[in-house]
Amino acid sequence: MAAVLVFSCTAASAQKRGKEEKEAFVEKSAREASPHFQVFVFPQICDLQMLSTERVDFGTFSYPLSNDLSRMTNGELENDKARALHDACRVYNADIIIEPMYTSVVYDADQKTIHVGVTGYPAKYVKFRTLNDKDLEMIKVLYPMGVPDNRSDRHVLTVAEEGAK
Repeated sequence: MAAVLVFSCTAASAQKRGKEEKEAFVEKSAREASPHFQVFVFPQICDLQMLSTERVDFGTFSYPLSNDLSRMTNGELENDKARALHDACRVYNADIIIEPMYTSVVYDADQKTIHVGVTGYPAKYVKFRTLNDKDLEMIKVLYPMGVPDNRSDRHVLTVAEEGAK
């Protein structure tokens, strides 16, 4: 967590210095949503407002590779996909991209650049509110065994007797 804060502070200070300096490292992040929810944070809940009901092609984003293609790591590929997701959110003024799909290509003619295409459903978080009985009933219907906890094999219980309300 501390490393993330250091990188974000570094990025902010680099922006203040202006465009005359060439960036040696860029890290970007965005949230992505799958069709299931892993955690509900009590006491706030919100809705997603889809900005498009059709899959949107956000285009292709190009990033320089840190090494030659033969030494590209899965971590670098995942970071470039996250960068593209972040840039797609900024282009569309979205909070998240639901069900993003990626196409990553490195061409023979330029093996020092990766091109990442992103498609998905842009959305914004709206209607933040305190969890109410109607929301809790919906959660119980969607997850009768409780909300899955992705950190273990357990489920977070959703019954009032267990303190979820």
